[in-house]
Amino acid sequence: LKLKPLRDSVVRGYLTGNLGVAEGEADIYAAFARGNLGKAVQIASSEDFRNMYQEVLHLLKHIRDMDISELLDYIRKLKEDSVDIQEVLDFMLMWYRDVLLYKVTTDINLLIFKDEYGKFKEISDRSSYDGLKRILEAIDKAKVRLNANVNMELAMELMLLVMKEN
Repeated sequence: LKLKPLRDSVVRGYLTGNLGVAEGEADIYAAFARGNLGKAVQIASSEDFRNMYQEVLHLLKHIRDMDISELLDYIRKLKEDSVDIQEVLDFMLMWYRDVLLYKVTTDINLLIFKDEYGKFKEISDRSSYDGLKRILEAIDKAKVRLNANVNMELAMELMLLVMKEN
């Protein structure tokens, strides 16, 4: 059977109506699940995902203020916690998608992370289009490198340095 992905609004409605998930969280879970209701339900009930969400969100909000040793500690923590790095990278792509979308449109309603409006404004004011392009390319390169069995710590370090600079 070929099944098409569900619209995010359908997934969001199911999560808020049947599972009692908050509206803001449901937006994030629905976007992350990419139309897969089963994955959205699994994410919504996963404590590991919530922990990863909090950690990555903290990193993305404060990466410019962190020094190299803090970034290295963060990478080690990810490795120790056995976090799915592909999920982390997908999360980062969603974040920077919102930053770029806000920079272009300044429309809060188009954002996935609506609660982080202030941070998007700050980042979009500080970053150029070229800088955001370099960040997105660095995340894609990290995905390719990890799929090619490059050392995870090295691939993540290179990506985080590009993110910090831009």
